[in-house]
Amino acid sequence: MKIEFVPADPTDEEIFLDLVRDYYEFEEFSFDPEKIRRSFHKLIKNENLGKIWLILFEKKQIGYIVLTYGFSFESGGPDALIDEVFILPDHRRLGIGRKVFEFLYGFCRRTGLGKIYLEVERKNLAAQKFYRAEGFLDHDRYLLSKKISDQ
Repeated sequence: MKIEFVPADPTDEEIFLDLVRDYYEFEEFSFDPEKIRRSFHKLIKNENLGKIWLILFEKKQIGYIVLTYGFSFESGGPDALIDEVFILPDHRRLGIGRKVFEFLYGFCRRTGLGKIYLEVERKNLAAQKFYRAEGFLDHDRYLLSKKISDQ
């Protein structure tokens, strides 16, 4: 199985938008293509904020990863958030998810990111099971948010 993780560049905008649309439809999120476009360009232009990779299976784009950077005293320094990870449904349960996480763990180790976080929808029980099998822990906390601007 040939899996590749290719850093996104501006020419990947349309394929990225298509994949995000699929993901948001799956999770029943509101999809605003212009907001996604702006965020895509902000992130790929400033690698201090994070990275985007396309996931390729046999040279075909089948998913993507968005990893953003942070800093936490509780974590002891730099950390990362898997903001979004998506694999097209017909490519799930083939071991690709494990390859994605192996890649991310290696990247985080190489770049000094000591801890990695992710979010998962409460109703997405299959993803929760997978993430727990990967060693992710539920800290029995709520992630709260407040919108400050319309970026």
